[in-house]
Amino acid sequence: MTPNDISSRMQENDDGNKMTDSSKNLSKLRQRAMKRITESHRDYRNMSQDDIRRLIDESHIYEIELELQNEELRDAQLRLDVSLKKYTDLYDFAPVAYLTICDKGHILEANLAASTLLAKERSKLVNSQLTKFITDEDQDTFYLYRKNVTGGTMAKSPCELQMQTSDGSRFYASLNCIPVADCDNRPSHLRIAITNSTERRQATARVEEARKSTVEEQTRELRAVNRKLLQEIAEHERADQKIKLFCHLIDQSNDAIITADPDTGRLIDFNQCACRMLGYSKQELAALTIHDIHTKLPKQSYETDDIENAEKHGSTFLKTNYKRKDGTVCPVELSSRHVSISTGEYVIEIARDTTQFQKLHDQRNRAERLAVLGEFSASVAHEIRNPLAAIELRLSNLAAALHITPEDNGDYDHILTAIENAKHIIDEILNFAKPAPPDFRNAQITTIIDGNLGMLAARLRDCNVSVVRNYMPQTRPVYVDYSHFMQIFSNIIFNALAAMPDGGNLSITTKERKQFLLVEINDTGTGIGEDGKELIFDPFYTTKPDGTGLGLAIVSRLLEANHSTIKVESMVEKGTTFTISIPFADVQ
Repeated sequence: MTPNDISSRMQENDDGNKMTDSSKNLSKLRQRAMKRITESHRDYRNMSQDDIRRLIDESHIYEIELELQNEELRDAQLRLDVSLKKYTDLYDFAPVAYLTICDKGHILEANLAASTLLAKERSKLVNSQLTKFITDEDQDTFYLYRKNVTGGTMAKSPCELQMQTSDGSRFYASLNCIPVADCDNRPSHLRIAITNSTERRQATARVEEARKSTVEEQTRELRAVNRKLLQEIAEHERADQKIKLFCHLIDQSNDAIITADPDTGRLIDFNQCACRMLGYSKQELAALTIHDIHTKLPKQSYETDDIENAEKHGSTFLKTNYKRKDGTVCPVELSSRHVSISTGEYVIEIARDTTQFQKLHDQRNRAERLAVLGEFSASVAHEIRNPLAAIELRLSNLAAALHITPEDNGDYDHILTAIENAKHIIDEILNFAKPAPPDFRNAQITTIIDGNLGMLAARLRDCNVSVVRNYMPQTRPVYVDYSHFMQIFSNIIFNALAAMPDGGNLSITTKERKQFLLVEINDTGTGIGEDGKELIFDPFYTTKPDGTGLGLAIVSRLLEANHSTIKVESMVEKGTTFTISIPFADVQ
């Protein structure tokens, strides 16, 4: 059988059947097979009968195999049709709007939800531009989102924008896009899922509004509670401040205050002065009794005479002696009182070291003298200031009328200088007589010293004075008036410069001594004699020809106002050291 014969037979079979779409495809397949047989040039006429029978048998087998494959293909086609219908239904009737757009932005496919969402028939929706349904203000947002998706950058979150229906109604939408690649694996289409997020946004807004309302209400309640708590805290703080102030006053008292048990005489409490007066630490005093520190009163006398007298008269007063830790005797004036409170009965002793009495008496007399002198000085300063101001004004008017300037007339210049010096002296007198009340703050003394040195840097260079700072690491602040101490250090440094006319060294050292910070200011100047050391803090005492004698007097007044003290050590032609003792803030 030749290829032409096989072709003729196949043609006859085809002519006997009705052509359908599938049979047309089969006919095309046969034509291709015939063409391949023709091209192979195989001559079937020279084949033997056995070869022909074998070929026929193989053809029958191939035919059966093809029929079996056709049946499997038809079954697969049926299953595909069922699956296609199912997924088509899922696509068409999905509650989420699905669209497929081309790279030009035209809608290629749309489901019913998309048609409903955009209020346009699906047949009219296809081939429409998707951007027609996006508001003008969100066109750029969609463009950038689409560019990122098609460029291979997958968005981490949906694209949120406003869309509009065919009738112009607006709604908020959430778009999720995925690219669809063509046969060359290049993005050619976009599949888009659109969700109407208007209700979600509105619900979120309502929730946010409710949350804000709740937060505001809770905030108001919390503020009310907070105000009440702050008031209570303020009251507690005021009470604590009063207690701290009371404890501070007791602890910083110049008198020794001791509390003891009236039955055993055991020391219960005591202040810093008691420790200093007796030479014991707090831990050591806590292990003693009242009888261990007395030298005059025996135990029986103390328990009977003094206690009974205190109970009868409320208190007793006597002069006695305290015995210090080193065995020396300290004469004291003792005031003893027996008190009974809710926590028990106690004996309170207030002792004053009489060895300091004369010193305190002298200090009091000096203070009274200085106060009188200050008032007098202030009065005189005020009486001088007004005429001096009048003289300066008249002199200025006269100079203006006569066209006199300090450069033209030396006498006029001398008069102006004298007036300025007089005004400076008056200011110093008033500053001494009535210094500004201290404004206490926590401060680092080294900061104040460095501030002074910075302002006086040029003066120090001109005087050929070298400054040496020996500061210890200061962690505890002092409680002082900043401006007062700026003036204190300024006056002392000016005195040191005056004592070193040919230059020298100025050393400033800080040390910590228990509750006090010590500042030592040492110069290598001319020094002060023994007589001068007793008078340098008195007003109007000076060894400088152009000095007012108020610099160190003002220093003494300001240190006293800041609960601080000063002492001086000096040797003629060797130099002078001023030592300022400042209590730390936590022991004020």
